[in-house]
Amino acid sequence: MAKTLFFGKHCEYLVFAELLKRGYDTYLPLVDDKGVDCIIRNSDGTHLDIQIKGRGPRWIFNFGRVESRPNYFFIIYPPDRNFYVIPSSEICKWLNGREKLGINNTIKEILNKEYKNNFDLLAKNSNNSS
Repeated sequence: MAKTLFFGKHCEYLVFAELLKRGYDTYLPLVDDKGVDCIIRNSDGTHLDIQIKGRGPRWIFNFGRVESRPNYFFIIYPPDRNFYVIPSSEICKWLNGREKLGINNTIKEILNKEYKNNFDLLAKNSNNSS
């Protein structure tokens, strides 16, 4: 369990570093009880909530219950070591009532080029120029 938690935190910091590198005004909540690992503040005072999911060699992701909101995004860091930026509305469609996506649920097919390293999806929903 500790090794899994360590790797999850490692992935979160990789995403934080990538967001900072791209010029996002990034904040870390003290507690992750709302499915938010990171907050991006926009210049107009609005914000984006980010949930980060990272995995080692297995392609199984437990999303839990996901709420679709226009300002809620997932950044997934799977074994292929790319970042996938995905709106929560898409995650909800894919889950279709489930809480997990894995090899049997075609997660590899879902994580396509449209979302691969596409941080512009965040910029379209903010006043930030990345």
